Order: sequence, then structure tokens, then C-alpha cells
Amino acid sequence: MEKTQTAVEWLEEEFIALQNYGINELGLFSKAKAMEKEQIKNAWVNAWQESFIDPLDYKFYEPEAEEYYHKTYGEDPNRS
Repeated sequence: MEKTQTAVEWLEEEFIALQNYGINELGLFSKAKAMEKEQIKNAWVNAWQESFIDPLDYKFYEPEAEEYYHKTYGEDPNRS
């Protein structure tokens, strides 16, 4: 299965292609990727919780959210 590229990953590639390394040196891409990962996982958990009448706490769904994230976006050593 082909992995989906996130908007932040696309933007990073574009900046690198333009040789704009100053932004990357500030760690902005790492911070943005970590934030984006949490947003994706939170959206997955929220959707899952809303499908139940009596949902469990976030911590019970977090491992599945992590698995979904890695299946969809893949393992990247630069990701948090």
C-alpha cells in the first residue's frame, strides 16, 4: 500500500527544493510534523469515540490511532 504524504511533508520538500534551509534549521518542520501527527491521531480517536454510545477514554484508543497513523503515513525517522 502506498503511503499518503501529509501537507507538511509536501511543504518541506518544496522548501528543500527551493534551497530554503533556514526554516528547517529552526526545527519548524519537526514541530509542525509532531503537531500534525497529534491532530491526525486525535481526529481518528474522536471519530472512533463518537461511534459508540459509551466510549472509553482516549488512552484505550491511542494504540489503534498510532497504528492507523503509521499504516497511512509510514514510519519516518524525522517524525515525532
